[in-house]
This record gives sequence, C-alpha cells and structure tokens, in this order.
Amino acid sequence: MELLGDLGTCWGLKDPSEAYELVGNIPFHEAGLLRLNCDKALIQLGWTSTLSYERCMSMTGSWYRKVLREGNVPFDLTNSQIDEYEAEAKRIDQNWSKAA
Repeated sequence: MELLGDLGTCWGLKDPSEAYELVGNIPFHEAGLLRLNCDKALIQLGWTSTLSYERCMSMTGSWYRKVLREGNVPFDLTNSQIDEYEAEAKRIDQNWSKAA
C-alpha cells in the first residue's frame, strides 16, 4: 500500500490512497505476486540499481498516468524513458551500459 500511496503522491492526488482505485482499473493483467532473485545479476554482472526510488516512482507514475488518460500503451513515452534510463546508466558508469 505504501507504493500506491507514493504513486498517488506522484500524481498529485489529495488522498494518495485514491491511487489504488485508479490502478485497479487498468485494462491489462499484472501479476499479483512477483518473485525475483537478483543474486546472479549481482554476483556475475556486478549489477546495481540505476534509478533512485523517487526517480523510479516518477517514471513509473507518469507511464501509468498516461495509460489511464489515453487508454493504451504509450510507446513514445516508453521509448523516451528507456533512452533516459540508458543515459543515466552511462552517466553513473554502470558496466552493462558500456556494451555496444
């Protein structure tokens, strides 16, 4: 619920808990439980996160907000956020960003 509250704050909702109602109405399936083990990425690739929690919330929030407003996947925003993510990885000199 904290994540949804932060999403609501990102959207400027007066009551951040309103985000739960908005996200619950998105017209595509999201898994209820995701499990991810990052051990191999951490150990073998030296993975570290690229974005701060706040920046991640901002990017995710703007993406979902556009879906809610337009009713479809915003490919233009998706592509620009991928470019922004890659640029940030290069800026902080992450190993994987040096390839190609």
